[in-house]
Amino acid sequence: MRAVLATTLLAGCSLILDPPPLAENAEDGGGGDGVVEARDGDRGAEVEGDSGEDAGEVVPDRGDGDGDVEAPGEGDAEGGGGDEAAGEVDGGVEDGGCTGGGLQLCGGVCTDVRGDPLNCGRCGNGCAASESCVDGVCGCAAGEILCAPLCVDASTDPANCGGCAQSCPPGIECAVGVCRCPAGEANCVVACADLATDDLHCGACGNACDPIFGACAGSACECGAGLSVCGTGGRCRDLLSDPANCGTCGHRCGDRETCSGGVCVCRSGLTRCGGSCFDLAATRDRCGGCDAACEDVGGSPTYCSAGACVASCPAGTTACSGGCVAAAAMAGDPLNCGGCGRRCMTDEVCAGAACVPYVPGRACGSCPCPDCAGTCCPDAGDATRVICLESDVPCPA
Repeated sequence: MRAVLATTLLAGCSLILDPPPLAENAEDGGGGDGVVEARDGDRGAEVEGDSGEDAGEVVPDRGDGDGDVEAPGEGDAEGGGGDEAAGEVDGGVEDGGCTGGGLQLCGGVCTDVRGDPLNCGRCGNGCAASESCVDGVCGCAAGEILCAPLCVDASTDPANCGGCAQSCPPGIECAVGVCRCPAGEANCVVACADLATDDLHCGACGNACDPIFGACAGSACECGAGLSVCGTGGRCRDLLSDPANCGTCGHRCGDRETCSGGVCVCRSGLTRCGGSCFDLAATRDRCGGCDAACEDVGGSPTYCSAGACVASCPAGTTACSGGCVAAAAMAGDPLNCGGCGRRCMTDEVCAGAACVPYVPGRACGSCPCPDCAGTCCPDAGDATRVICLESDVPCPA
């Protein structure tokens, strides 16, 4: 109310008094009984005042310029508190402030789906491990390709050189999408190699030097003292004892011969007669001597047994081309290895009734010999050396 009507009964008559002036400011706290109305924005609040200093206190104007005053206490029924009047909502705007451009609310977090690899283009759309999200699309960076699950540079990646899963061999680099070896090295398919010094590719790819006694120098395999490189493969040979390279590289002894001191000699148990070697104990036309031959007796053939001519081979022996050979001896006889006439070749010995490849043991005169990968055996024809069988079989008897 803008005015308060005061009525006084006096001598049975009623008088209408002018209303007291409105309070101009908060400092005027005196006056008679009355009600002061104060404005608070668009709503009002009434404060009843008593006479004297017990009247309700008036709070000074907040500076809105209209001369109204604000009374402390409760607001009117239509309005809320002062904070609500400001229009603020606890927790921010209902959409989280996530509006415009590529912003989306993903799991309660405002996300730019144009560049987030976990939410690329839309919430929950994750890119591969090394992919990037560009303008809402998963993809590899410029110059890279996807070789799931990774983005790779196919121009330099040795595992994906020029394309996915196109790997370079170990030691070969990838340059401009091509597998190639560093400068000064040759591509030997399985690896890059310096042909001048590589023991496995000496002078040419695949030309390996001897793994024990050889080394590559100046693109050529070299051997230790007393050994020589013979033929391809770079293996070091002992020209004094190697029946396949006796005295010189490539000089091969006969099947009945072996190499000793660089010279082809008859195998143990054989005797040289002319240009070949014979077992004088079991050869009919050289029985007991190079010029001794067994003759038929009464039209019946004779046999050579223990260097003598006999009418028939004794028990325990077998007739082999006119000679009587003990069955037990066939387990180690290079001329009858496991059976009559089964002759072992130059680089074989008869062991366990089978012809087995062998090489002379190098740099060792007794077993065990570090040069022997298989079985190490004494050489029956030369007590100063050993032979290395190429398989794990018993030594010749």
